[in-house]
Formats: sequence, C-alpha cells, structure tokens
Amino acid sequence: RKVAEELPDFSADFRFIQEGNMNIVVGYQGRDPSWRGVALRLRKTGSSSGMDADMEFAETVAGTLFGKDFVDMPELYAISRDNVLKLQGAIEPQRPAARRAEGRNISIPAEDEGGNSLDVQAWKITNLLAAPSGQVVTVEVKPKIGFKERPDLPQRFTLMQYEKLQASQVESISGYDPVRFLSQDEGMIKETLQEALRHPQNNLRVFVGSEPQDLRDLEAVDSALRKAFGNMGFDHEKMFDLAAIVMAKLTLPASIKRAQAWAARDTGRAAVQLYKKLVGKVGIATAKEMITSKETRTRALQDLDSAHSDERGIEVAEERMKRLVKVAQERWDEDVKNNVAVECCRFLFGRTAIDVSLMLSFALPQNGDMDHAQFRNLHFRPISELQKTIAESKPGAINVDVEPTATGADKPALWFRATLVDVDQKPPEKMQTYADQFDKAAQAFETFQKQNLLETKSNNSSSFGLPMRHDLNWSPRWGLGQACQHLSL
Repeated sequence: RKVAEELPDFSADFRFIQEGNMNIVVGYQGRDPSWRGVALRLRKTGSSSGMDADMEFAETVAGTLFGKDFVDMPELYAISRDNVLKLQGAIEPQRPAARRAEGRNISIPAEDEGGNSLDVQAWKITNLLAAPSGQVVTVEVKPKIGFKERPDLPQRFTLMQYEKLQASQVESISGYDPVRFLSQDEGMIKETLQEALRHPQNNLRVFVGSEPQDLRDLEAVDSALRKAFGNMGFDHEKMFDLAAIVMAKLTLPASIKRAQAWAARDTGRAAVQLYKKLVGKVGIATAKEMITSKETRTRALQDLDSAHSDERGIEVAEERMKRLVKVAQERWDEDVKNNVAVECCRFLFGRTAIDVSLMLSFALPQNGDMDHAQFRNLHFRPISELQKTIAESKPGAINVDVEPTATGADKPALWFRATLVDVDQKPPEKMQTYADQFDKAAQAFETFQKQNLLETKSNNSSSFGLPMRHDLNWSPRWGLGQACQHLSL
C-alpha cells in the first residue's frame, strides 16, 4: 500500500531516531499536521528480508499474538531515490559513529532495465517518542523470557549475563529479572526495574522526547524528567511506579508469556529435530517456504485463546512436539509434514516473543478534549483508568498522583501507551542457534562458578563465595572484578 500525500522536505524535516542491524528509523519534525507523530523505517544495505513480508507478519501474526492495540501497524510508503539521498545526507551526522563506520546506509535499489530510478520502500509508522502535543517520556525495556526454565539454575537472562561477562560484552551482572517484570505484580515489577538501573545495559533505556538519557547520571535524568512534565514532580521513581501500574494491569505480559512458552526449556531441541526431518524430506527451500507460509501461520495460531501463559504452556508445547518427533520417525505423510511445519512455525513465534522490546510512553496532552481523540487514535489511554481498577482490586497497591499539582484539573492528565517493537519474523535457519542458547549460557555460568570456587578455596575464604546452584534466592549485582575481589576477602 502506497500512501499518496504531499511530500515533506526530506532534507530538513526528519531527525534520526535509532538504527539496528537491519533498519534505520527517522522521525518527522516538521510543521505539517498530517505527518505529526510519524516515523519512517527504512532498510539498510545488506538486509535480506523484504518489507512486504515483515508488514504481513506484523499485521497477521504479531497483532494476533499480542493484541493489535500493542503492535504498531505499518503502512508501506514509497520514496523516490532523490528524496532518499537527501534524507541520508541530512541524518548522516546524527548517526552513531560506530554505525557510520560500518558503511551500511539506507538501501537504494538499482535502476530497472529501462534505466529508470526505482522507489525505495519504507514503513510509515508511529513515532513512539512523540505525541500530538506536549512532551513524551518513554521507557524502553527488553522483557526477555518470563520463565525460570530449570529449577536448579537462575533464569535465562542471568545465565546469559555470565556468558556476556566472560566475552567482555558487559562490565557487570545486571540484577534485572524478566520473571518479575512479567509477573503482573506491581511491587516486583518496580523492584526489578530498579535492579536494572543499578547496572544499566541495553535492556533498559529512557528517552525524553527523542533524546536518550544517560542512566548512569540519575540526577541529570531526574532533571530532564521534571522539566518534561513541569510541576508534576516527575522523576525516575514516579516513572517506575507508573510503569509498574501499567504492566500489572495490562493483558500484554500474559500474551507475551503465552507465546514464549512455545520456545522455552526443551522445545528448542524438539524443534531442531523436526526442522531437520522436514528439510531432509522436502529440501531446505521448500521447508522454509512451508514454515513461513500464510497457511502454516494460520494453523499455528489456531486455539490461541486456550493456550497457557504459565508453566503449563511449556509442558503442553514440549509434550506435543516430542510426540510429533516420535510420529515423524515412524511414518511420514501429508498430515505429519504439515504438523511438523506448524510446530516449527510456532517455535519461531515463541522466539519473536522472547526478543521483543516494549516501549512504555507517558505524555501530558496540552489542549484538553481536542487532543484526547488524537491521543486515543495513537493508542494512548489515561493512566488513571488503570489506577482506579487496580485500587479497587488490590487495596494498598502502588498509588501515583497523575494530576499536575497546580492545575487541579478534574480530567486525567497523564496518559500512557504500551507498544511492542522488534516483532519481526524469525528465520528458520537460526533454529539451531536458538535451541543452543540456554545450554551455552548455562555452561558459561557453571564455568564461572567453578573458577570462583577454586579461587575461594585457594584463599581459604569459602564462606564468602558466590551462591552455588542450589541457592536460588539470589540476585547477582557484581562485575567479574568485583566478584573476584569479594571472593578473596
């Protein structure tokens, strides 16, 4: 779908927001009201998957899995080659130096056979760091998997912290706990956000407008937050209170966990066995086509409402997949082939749910009722609606004053929006990597423990060691150097 509207000035009206391995995102900053709150997502050179396919995935899969209110539905937009070159020149100085050094810019197709310039496809999406009026504060959280998959090991996020620490990818171990964040318990949610703040990593970011905040300088962060909402006394503590209220009441955490259960614990091993069986029977190209087909996706999403968002969801998925592995070894027919494709597809849906990012935005409408309709169209809601419901169902729950202290307005002042991003389809060829993730991280954790146990014994100070595998009630907050220093006391 191409959007026919008057074009903005691509050399001046857009500002760089962020970029990843596949895409660059820019936000509109001009005065045209029809473009206000709009962003463009453009593919980078070297990105393989098409935007048409990803858009279909967002609409037919992500919207069904998580709820259409929580997934931004894109429009496909065509931009001329000349305008893309203008845009690229305008945002180049704003991009991170490390990204510029990669030499990967916006992907521009070659001319067609007749020598005509081809348009560049882009997604026209909601700018999640902006609102129809006023300032926006956004908390970005990567929830990660909300299950403790092994009774004798920490949850997966913590295990992977040790793997990253050994590879020098992080400087310290974060105490953030995805199980708590997706628990729908406001106290546990706020506590784990505070833990994430102790050692900030890329799983927690805060923006005031489009400006990322340095979470190592909380005084500066609080100053920017207070300035954003004037006389509300807004700071990171209130922001986390509000995030806890939102995550405690929304259905979104349960929807995320429901899908994650399809890719948790031993489902990966069974998925790899099924994928290899399918490839062996039909070839890799046909196997990938089957797994990602619209028909297979539709079947994979059948009976979604009856799927479990707790441990039972994992148990059901494991049992179903292991049973199918056995059946596929004994016989192979059309039904078995199609069921194998469905289970592989469902596993990849689970991986999408594990890797999503959540954008929690808070905004203060400036123009009363005239703004409220626009805010609701962009999936904003008054946070007081959630607060009232929680207060009625859970006496003593977190309570936050959401009104400006000076106005005394009767209507709700502070509004929120919860949106999932990074809801792209996962490629079947990465199934083995996904299946190996937990075991590799667990091995890194056990190696770390053994090394520090030996050091503890050599220093004759075993009573000061890190908790061992059987000690489950711990929250790691040390870097590698800090841990070793602690053990040598």
